[in-house]
Amino acid sequence: MCKSALIEGFGPAQIAAHVLKAKELVLGGYSYLADVRAAIAPSLVNRLVSAVGSVAERHVELHNYIAEQQALLRGPPALAHIPSYELFRSGQSLRVVQGVVSGEPEDPDEAEAEADAIAEDMAGVAAADVDSLLHSRCPDFVGMWEGARKAIRSANPDRVRHFAVSVRELFSNLLHRVAADDVVRGFHGDRADMYHNGRPTRRARILFIWRELAQPNMAEFVNADAKALLELFDVLSSATHVPAASFSPLQLDVLLNRATGALWSILAASQID
Repeated sequence: MCKSALIEGFGPAQIAAHVLKAKELVLGGYSYLADVRAAIAPSLVNRLVSAVGSVAERHVELHNYIAEQQALLRGPPALAHIPSYELFRSGQSLRVVQGVVSGEPEDPDEAEAEADAIAEDMAGVAAADVDSLLHSRCPDFVGMWEGARKAIRSANPDRVRHFAVSVRELFSNLLHRVAADDVVRGFHGDRADMYHNGRPTRRARILFIWRELAQPNMAEFVNADAKALLELFDVLSSATHVPAASFSPLQLDVLLNRATGALWSILAASQID
C-alpha cells in the first residue's frame, strides 16, 4: 500500500466537511444579499458556490484514482499537496464572500485549527515557489504579481477589486505564456472540444501543462480550481459598492493565499519537461 498523495491529517473527509460547512455558510448568508444586490449579483455568488462544489467533486475523483492505481503523482512532492491545499482555500473563499456580505467575518473555529495550521505552513511554501518560479520562468510578470500583493495590503478603498483584476490578468497571461497557442494545438491536434473561436480553451492549456505528469484527473482538478478562482474574481470585481473596510485582515489573507495557490499549481507543473 502506498501512502496517500494528500497531506497527513488533511484528508478528503476533513476537507469535504470544511467545504460543506463553507457552502452552508454562503447559502445561509444569501438573506444578506438583499441589501447588497447592487454590489454583488446573486447569480455570480451562485456560480461561485457551484464552482467550488465542482472542485470538491474533482478532488474526490483524483483521490479515488490515486487509491485505485496505488501510485503517487509524478513530479515534485509539492504537487501531491496542491489539491488538498486548493480545495481548502476554495472553501475559505466562500466564507470570505459570506462574511463580507453579512458583515460578520469569521475566524477559524477550533475544529479547523489543525487544517488551518497545515494550510498556513503550505502558504509559505507556495508563496516562495511562486516568487522563485516567476523570477526564473516569467521575470516580466514579477512586477504584476508584486503590484497585486501590494494592492491588497494597501489602504486604497478599491484594493480588493484592484487585486482581483490584476491577478485575473496575471493568471491569463501566465497560461498563455506556459501553454502558447501553437504548442497546445500541436498537442491536441484537431480535437474540436479543445478550442473556442479557433483558440485553445483554458482547459486545453491546463491539460497541456500537466501532460508530462500523466495525470488527466489532476489536470481536470486544476481546471475546476481555475474556474472557481475566476468565479471568485468575478464576485470581487463586481463588489464595487462593498467598502474595502468590510474585509478583515484574515479575509484578505485568504484571498491572497487563494490566488497564490492557483498560480503555484500552474507554475509548478509547467516546469516539468
